[in-house]
Amino acid sequence: MPISFNFMHAGSGDAILITADEFNMLIDGGNNRMKQYRNTVNEIKKIKEKNQLLDWVVLTHIDDDHINGLIKILKDKQLNVLIRTLWFNAFDNYTVDPISTSSEISMGQLITFEQLVDEIKKHNQDIRFSKNISIEKFNTQFIINDNIAIKLLSPTNEALNKLYDKYQKERKDNQISGEKQKPSDYAFSIEELAKKPFYPDQSITNRSSIAFILSYKNQFYFLLLADAHIDIIVEYLKRYGYSKCNKLKVNFVKLSHHGSKKNLNTDFLDLIETDTFIISSNHSGSHKHPDKETLSKIILHYSPRPVKFIFNNPIFDKIFSLNEQKEYGFELELADKEKLTFG
Repeated sequence: MPISFNFMHAGSGDAILITADEFNMLIDGGNNRMKQYRNTVNEIKKIKEKNQLLDWVVLTHIDDDHINGLIKILKDKQLNVLIRTLWFNAFDNYTVDPISTSSEISMGQLITFEQLVDEIKKHNQDIRFSKNISIEKFNTQFIINDNIAIKLLSPTNEALNKLYDKYQKERKDNQISGEKQKPSDYAFSIEELAKKPFYPDQSITNRSSIAFILSYKNQFYFLLLADAHIDIIVEYLKRYGYSKCNKLKVNFVKLSHHGSKKNLNTDFLDLIETDTFIISSNHSGSHKHPDKETLSKIILHYSPRPVKFIFNNPIFDKIFSLNEQKEYGFELELADKEKLTFG
């Protein structure tokens, strides 16, 4: 039986359903806007109709475009009973105060999420959940079943400690998360953007992202990076023995942070051998992801070898001109299960 990846329409966020041999894994739930949330729910209902389960659910981190859809799923008594294993990152000794009721504050969403898990456990004794997922806690390959295994690349304990410090600060200062809208870089050329210096992501919540290599039957390998900081990914790829001379060969890379220019650098590209990159975004919200700068650096790094960008939303015609596509020979495609089925 093959393994299939469904990068669902989840607004500017992630909601990824992986199916193989009647095993179902959901990574994040996107946002909770009705149209986009319905896409996720419809796929879960299909699983229920087959008398199957959500065997493994991963909340990679607590930003609203990843957690809000899962919060709605946990509130739905028809859907939450399907969950068997749940991974997420939280912390003990939180205080339930006004911050926890604000949907605009990531820490409040996390507290809501954990409270829902506690409530579900009262009625669903079969559910297993683990929090504080880190490389130090799972420092070897984690076997999920006979065919599927994962190897963590993020986060570290240090990143989780910084997340807790952020919670303490937000609780004290009642700070609301959010960033100013940034302009799009789509008007610039590939050459101009590829030469721009790299400035790393500073988001504490992104740094706490659960990211990993997923392997299937020891034949197919996939890199699922959530919104992880690329310096952590590079550090642990090198620790696992990958280098310019011994690259990690993967069938695709799900780009970190929806193709943000702050979450990809040449150090990472030097360690990876692939021709396919997945972008999960609809170019909405304040970030306007993906950044053309990210894709331009990938194109020139691998040139003259062509690369393929697969999007879960039809936004790619906004990014590149036909002349650019012709000159560099890269492909732009819309994701579907046939293209993302292996084995």
